[in-house]
Amino acid sequence: MYEHGGDSYRYPDFTDFSANINLLGAPECAVERARAALDGITHYPQVGCDRLRQAIAELEQAEPQEIICGNGAAEVIFSLVLALKPRKAMVFAPAFQEYEQALKSVDCQVIREYLSPEQGFRITEHSLAQADDTIDMVFVCNPNNPTGVLTEQNMLVQLLNRCRKAGAVLVVDECFLDFVPLEQEADGKSSLSDYGAGCHPDSMKPFLKKYTNLFLVKAFTKTFGMPGLRLGYGLCGNTGKNAGSDPALECVGSGSGGRDCSGRRADISGRNQKGCGTGKSLSAGTAFSVSAGRTPDLRSCGEFHFFPEQERAGQCTGRIRNPNPQLQ
Repeated sequence: MYEHGGDSYRYPDFTDFSANINLLGAPECAVERARAALDGITHYPQVGCDRLRQAIAELEQAEPQEIICGNGAAEVIFSLVLALKPRKAMVFAPAFQEYEQALKSVDCQVIREYLSPEQGFRITEHSLAQADDTIDMVFVCNPNNPTGVLTEQNMLVQLLNRCRKAGAVLVVDECFLDFVPLEQEADGKSSLSDYGAGCHPDSMKPFLKKYTNLFLVKAFTKTFGMPGLRLGYGLCGNTGKNAGSDPALECVGSGSGGRDCSGRRADISGRNQKGCGTGKSLSAGTAFSVSAGRTPDLRSCGEFHFFPEQERAGQCTGRIRNPNPQLQ
């Protein structure tokens, strides 16, 4: 049986607790759009995903050139690792298993920083110290999967600064962030619709332009309850417009279809040169099995439902069912 779960075709009678999908299901408007799109299956996907990237840019309040699309967040993660080919990376444990799977697919040495149950599975100052100058890449899931612990933004900024000093890339997986309930603020704001889409106060998105070594991973899978459509994306401020940007990271972060990145090299660790690997930019619709020459193992381990109590009880707030009212 798949470690990730979700294999309802082979095990139809199993109750699956490993796939943390929105319990309210996909928004009806998205289902209707998917049905309507079947008329276009005789055409290949749009090269560069321009319309999709523009729509996501409006949702995330970002620039289209900062977005790369993929067939689920898994492809984005594998594509990023394939492009940068880190020699040594750090992951936190317990955490989402596909980070380590992606890193091992390029023969990267993986260092696990174990989160202590005595510390509430929280990232601490001691954890940050492990990201030394030998590390090329660090993965963080926020809120973490499977513990559900949310790391404070100031702690992530400290880690981001350590990574920049070491010449390492920090990858922050925010796939579950839209499920984190917002505390009531003094101005009465208490939901994502009040803040505006893409403005969650715990997101690292405000740091994208300042830190070109920051890469965010998001997906429609969990929030919109549509894992079968395979729609994930990454955000990166390294679009080539920033002085001193990393060309290899730019190959991924630009998301510009058909762009040739072969031969471009970057010293992301300050010690060794790394090329772009595939010789192409990576965009949605690019089959990883084609670009990498093989099909990766895209399985993962147990995941975590992160729903407020009222949503567990079936009382929909509107925020979870459709975080983007513009899709109505």
